[in-house]
Amino acid sequence: MDIIKIIQDAEKIDNKSIYTIGDDINDIQMIKHYNGYSLITAKEETKRAASKLYEELNQLIKEIDKEQD
Repeated sequence: MDIIKIIQDAEKIDNKSIYTIGDDINDIQMIKHYNGYSLITAKEETKRAASKLYEELNQLIKEIDKEQD
């Protein structure tokens, strides 16, 4: 998560504009901090931290794309 924070601060990006997705326990902090997402194949603990689950990363990308329109 540290690199995300560095870029966020440098570019002045708010949390709502940052989308994260993870599948392992090392991603939980990032998922919680940025209201992130997870994959259905992720570890159970990681899935519980996510605000929504996806089968594939491209599903999240398509959803973000629709929100931008």
